[in-house]
Amino acid sequence: MLDFAYSPLEITDFLQVEIPALLAGLASAQVPAWGQLTPPHMVEHLAGAMRLSMGRYNLPAPPASPALDLMQARLQANAPFPPGVRNPRMAATPGPLRHASLTAATTELLLTIDEFFDHYARQPAATAVHPMFGMLDFGQWRVFHFKHFSHHFLQFGLLPANLLPRPAG
Repeated sequence: MLDFAYSPLEITDFLQVEIPALLAGLASAQVPAWGQLTPPHMVEHLAGAMRLSMGRYNLPAPPASPALDLMQARLQANAPFPPGVRNPRMAATPGPLRHASLTAATTELLLTIDEFFDHYARQPAATAVHPMFGMLDFGQWRVFHFKHFSHHFLQFGLLPANLLPRPAG
């Protein structure tokens, strides 16, 4: 990993400890600062990204290219995902929900976070494909999730400001 603003331990703490506490402040009726997602859609979207990071979807790796190298460098940069950024491989509007409630979706998300850490503890050399960033290992996925969660938590007002660049202090 490049000289990322947060240590692996800080990122792990954010994912395992802070996220459950932050999710407790999410209500089904909250309106996003940008984008089409509802709170349940956002939570289900994050759970899907966790499953993606464990290789649960059979996606082809993007071909090696200077563009892919640039994407991987951007992933490791001390810069947030910008508000309103969209994965071009995702539908512009959210699809049907998988869960009947925000509570059920949140429970699944928290379980997938635990599964993510268990998966890489059992298989530390494992990798999985991200459709935009290519093949990622545990450290890269951990940074991706840190940035991805903070992006969506900012979107729904669960964080007062983006975590990147890291505030001085």
